[in-house]
Amino acid sequence: MDYLDATCLKVKRYIEINGADALCYAWNDRIHIEACFRHYHTYKFLEHHIELIGREEFLKRLLDLEVFIKDAGINDTFYWDLFDTEPLYEAEEEMRRQSELRLEEGLGVQ
Repeated sequence: MDYLDATCLKVKRYIEINGADALCYAWNDRIHIEACFRHYHTYKFLEHHIELIGREEFLKRLLDLEVFIKDAGINDTFYWDLFDTEPLYEAEEEMRRQSELRLEEGLGVQ
């Protein structure tokens, strides 16, 4: 299994040289790594296909991705670097409040 296409580093060989523990990361490091290898690529996919998925869906997904990518300090230009995302969070909070109110009304809670 090749890992990291740029260097064709083989995982088995890496383990032989450095030991299996070298593949283990502290929990905080895993969060940053996941942002680089998962959240970043998800964002780039959505950005690339924004016309296909629609702007509204793209903006909804930003709320799930922004915090992870910001914490990882990935050096790229993102939607939130160019535009204010605060209105997205405010709209999400309002929808959550409305949903809670409807639930309370349905349960007869006062």
